[in-house]
Amino acid sequence: MTLTKMKKQAMKMTKLILLTLLVSFSFSCSPEDGKDGAPGPQGEPGADGNANVIISDWFQIEFDYINSTNNAADMIIPIENLDSFLQNGGAILLYIKWDEGTFVDILPLPVDTRYFYIVSTLEGGIIFNAVDNNVSNLENTPQVTLQYVLIPGNASARMNLDGGKIPYQELMEYLNVE
Repeated sequence: MTLTKMKKQAMKMTKLILLTLLVSFSFSCSPEDGKDGAPGPQGEPGADGNANVIISDWFQIEFDYINSTNNAADMIIPIENLDSFLQNGGAILLYIKWDEGTFVDILPLPVDTRYFYIVSTLEGGIIFNAVDNNVSNLENTPQVTLQYVLIPGNASARMNLDGGKIPYQELMEYLNVE
């Protein structure tokens, strides 16, 4: 057998194998043909129904420290297991809600240089800081409230947190929360 005949024979054999594979795949079983497997284990839902994401209730501001001129104050918001949460890549977002009755405005913090927060492992939580003409007016009023969202590392890695400033409605839609 010559080299040319061997090449032709190999080409025919290759075509035959490819055709056989193509035909066998086109007649293979569809997902509807088999039985469903056993259901997997149930995940642990968080406060919002999403696994491990925690969304606090809205809460009023109660400052732990107000400076003597009444233009700056701090509130410590404790978070359990903060060190391990952060070490595992968790993200913390804080929102402030202004409810004037006729309109509600929810803003991600920081809001310019007046309202911001620091995550402090030393304090074991979030330190909300307010700088305003009369910060005591923000305290214990239902019109001004805060809410934090704790997103575990596995979920925060999938999200584009944009430095922590995600609009509230966009975050709730992403998390599928009403």
